[in-house]
Amino acid sequence: MAKYLETGRFVLVKTCFMTHMGSGKVYKYLCDSEFISRFGLVDILDSLPNLVTVHDLDFRFMFINGMTRKFFPGADIGSSCFETVHGTSSPPAFCPLKATYRDGKCHSNIFYHPKLNRQLLVNTSPLFDPDGNIAGAIHVVNDVTHIKNIENKYIEQKTIYDFIFENSPLGILLTKDRFMLHVNEAFERITGYSRKELIGRSTRMLYRDQKTFETLGAKAAEMLRTNKVFSLEERLVRKDGSEIPLKASCRKVGGLDNVEGDAVVWIVEDLSREKEIEKVAMRLKERAERARRLESLGIFASGIAHDFNNILTPIMGYAELAQYSTTDDQQRRRLSLITDAAARAKDLIENLLKFSRGEEEGIVTFDITENLRKNIKLIKAMLPSSIEVTGMVENMPLYVLGNPSLFNEAIMNLCINALHAIGDKGTGTIEIGSKAVELKGDFIRSWADAKPGRYVHLWVRDTGSGMDRDTLSRIFDPYFTTKEPGKGTGLGLSMVFRYVNANGGLMDVSSKVGQGTTFHIYFPQCDGAVALKEGGGISCKKPCLNGLKILLVDDEKSVLTLASEFLEFSGAEVLACNRPEKALEAVARSLFKPDVLITDFTMPKMTGDQLIMRCRSHLEGLPAVIISGFGTMDGAGLRGISFVKKPFRMVDLIHAIKTAMGDFSGIQNTM
Repeated sequence: MAKYLETGRFVLVKTCFMTHMGSGKVYKYLCDSEFISRFGLVDILDSLPNLVTVHDLDFRFMFINGMTRKFFPGADIGSSCFETVHGTSSPPAFCPLKATYRDGKCHSNIFYHPKLNRQLLVNTSPLFDPDGNIAGAIHVVNDVTHIKNIENKYIEQKTIYDFIFENSPLGILLTKDRFMLHVNEAFERITGYSRKELIGRSTRMLYRDQKTFETLGAKAAEMLRTNKVFSLEERLVRKDGSEIPLKASCRKVGGLDNVEGDAVVWIVEDLSREKEIEKVAMRLKERAERARRLESLGIFASGIAHDFNNILTPIMGYAELAQYSTTDDQQRRRLSLITDAAARAKDLIENLLKFSRGEEEGIVTFDITENLRKNIKLIKAMLPSSIEVTGMVENMPLYVLGNPSLFNEAIMNLCINALHAIGDKGTGTIEIGSKAVELKGDFIRSWADAKPGRYVHLWVRDTGSGMDRDTLSRIFDPYFTTKEPGKGTGLGLSMVFRYVNANGGLMDVSSKVGQGTTFHIYFPQCDGAVALKEGGGISCKKPCLNGLKILLVDDEKSVLTLASEFLEFSGAEVLACNRPEKALEAVARSLFKPDVLITDFTMPKMTGDQLIMRCRSHLEGLPAVIISGFGTMDGAGLRGISFVKKPFRMVDLIHAIKTAMGDFSGIQNTM
């Protein structure tokens, strides 16, 4: 074997030094025969940091260098390597010597030695006899523990990074020169594109236009020069064409595999849900703010209701007195318009109070015919004389269920809309009509949830500019308007539509550009027998209260004066007091013995019901009437009290007096 070792000295030296130091001038120098003869082959092998051994075909040591003896002190020439190194009875399966002996080629393998706690790289090369047969092998071992530790750490970190990359709920995008190199599954989900569609393509495909793409690129490039994390919010375009709000953070990264120079890693967060939550929160905030404003409005409305009705009361009352006093029919019609307008103002403030308190709107059965006639009178007086208002109202009562004051507002809104439609033309016609109809067949089936039967058909027709199909499709949308800024809110028609639907009605519109517009409304018709009258108009017959003594108390001078004139005009004897304590003194001292007490509810120092109780302590069973602008009072549960709301008409006040006095059988009703 020594002969083969000597014969294969250059193979041995080549194997050892190629493994440890590589090829080149050093190898050529070491392989020079003079160098070998001068220093000796064994000395050279002993100086290597590698573990170098030579084995025969039975895996026995034929040569052992110094480093091998250091690692394995028990190694001896002639002993088997597998017993000495591995402590086994046969060569292990991974042994590269077995492979070399089998095919006569060089082999290598890495294995972990548990006793040494080291990772070892084994290289084996065959040695041949002069006949070319394998006579043994050179076995060279390198300690690669440090290298393998680094490699394992890299693999471990890469595995973790790959796991994070693929399983991150945030989108991750790697770009170079704004071309996409790699994306994760979350980014695919966010954009709707697959990796195959994204990788290798420019990020321009994700922006809605070139300007946005360039602007963001310039901003990102400027920020990335600072090597800091750069964040922004932007809207990107998904594969389906929709835009999605995103928050993106990016930073330059270098030293990536297969990437020359610096790349940019982007972390992308889908903000769709957050934006939706923000919208919901904003809507809730707006609703809360609206509720707060409505609450404030309710407080404000309640505060001004009393004063507002005190202003309306003399307007309505003196117009009514003037109607009783005049014999001129034209003058009477003009005064009637004043009382009708005041009555509508009264309804308006009452609806405002109900709305602010969250009360249901007052639903009654009323005659549309009567309401339309009143509205036509008022609209004629309100609109310019260049606009002709014609009425085509059915000459018979037509009863429907609804809120009369809101019905009046709906008609007024339609007429104002017609006036705006006529606009700059200056002249035109508005026609308001009503008739009873029977809806059935195809017509009624064209409405969802509508039932066949008797309806009241209303219409408002104008000769204005008309509307195209697109405008017609949107006219009932809240805040939609074709008017110039400052000339309309876009709420009028939507409020009409809401009122009609809320009362079971149907609404339609027909229009042509340049030919005008007609609004059609259909309300289910009711039986007139259940209709509730609102008090009717002013009778020309003078009311009679002759001989009745009335104690009148109100801290508002204009209301006190009007009510006094009402009652005195009717023949009553009136003691008017503007302070409740003065009225109480008159009763307590028997200075005035009234048949009925009429008092305002809200007064300084004493409320109306308190005054009634204290007066009744002197005059038992004294009938009383409470006047107030705040709403219905129950008189604190006291018997013989009726109620009249401000502003009131004479007929309302007289009816309240009769009701209060009729509640006591012992009181003679002198009317």
